Amino acid sequence: MTDAALVNAVITATEAKTAALQDLGVLDAENGLAATGTTTDAVVLGASQRADWPLLHAYAGTATDLGGTIGRLVYAAVSESLRAAAGERR
Repeated sequence: MTDAALVNAVITATEAKTAALQDLGVLDAENGLAATGTTTDAVVLGASQRADWPLLHAYAGTATDLGGTIGRLVYAAVSESLRAAAGERR
């Protein structure tokens, strides 16, 4: 991944997380508005950056195959974890 693609990937993951929070109606406890994240949010991006890898991703925004995949996976993971946490509290 290029440097631009690495930045795009973090942005895409953050957008997907925020979309999941909003779709599930998660509110900020401080102000009652739609939550965009928490103080414990973190994004870790793993990329091998092997020089012999034949494919170089120039971008990873949501309009790219890579970015679309990142967005779907993050959205699903956040949604699933929030639903599981809500089930534990019942």
